[in-house]
Amino acid sequence: MDFKYVDVSNRHPWELSRTSIVSDILKPYMSMGEGNPTIADIGAGDMYFSKMLADMGNCTVYAIDHMYQLSERADNLITYNNIECLEDNSIDIVVMMDVLEHVEDVDSFLQVLQRKTKENAIFLITVPAWQHLYCHHDKFTEHFCRYDKKQLNGELKRNNLSVQKIFYFFFPLYLLRTFQVYVLWGKDREPKASATSRWKYGRSHIVTKLVYSLLKIDFLFNKTFSFLPGLSLFALCRKKTLK
Repeated sequence: MDFKYVDVSNRHPWELSRTSIVSDILKPYMSMGEGNPTIADIGAGDMYFSKMLADMGNCTVYAIDHMYQLSERADNLITYNNIECLEDNSIDIVVMMDVLEHVEDVDSFLQVLQRKTKENAIFLITVPAWQHLYCHHDKFTEHFCRYDKKQLNGELKRNNLSVQKIFYFFFPLYLLRTFQVYVLWGKDREPKASATSRWKYGRSHIVTKLVYSLLKIDFLFNKTFSFLPGLSLFALCRKKTLK
């Protein structure tokens, strides 16, 4: 998550819909770890999603982000600033929402997570999609790349992860970003701020509610039919059992 660029006073419906749906996808796996799973939220930023997970109860959540100064614990929510702080073979579920695009050496990063996770651990991953949309917005938010299915699938399989489901989502935002990059901005225009930090409507505003509902429907549609492109890419994986 692009923590340092987000004004959390008005969360973008893109973030609200994504976290809502990922939490719904997680619910069937909350029985892991004998009904008390350990969850690592990598790139947790301001811990918006980590706190949502912790509030679900019967789980231990590790919020991990390199921007944290200290390790802290509050009930079932623990913060670390490095994934190496996690004990080996301790994590049931890994959540990485828009993280891998910030990692220069993805293979080494995923190999560390292999050590930290239990057998058959679940990975929920989102990344920005389509390299042809890479522009100054991505440079501003320190992205090394944008992904397509083939690239992400290859990186995950190469690192002992069995991909259960992979699909693009947020088709309306894909159309908007394509128009912005090729018509309004050009690839070389320097943005003043991240798009998610410029949302001016509160959560209860009708505009936020409408966009939120549209994006949530889009996610559910693409999860089922998965033939449209999207601004983001989702993958659900399981760690392979070593023989």
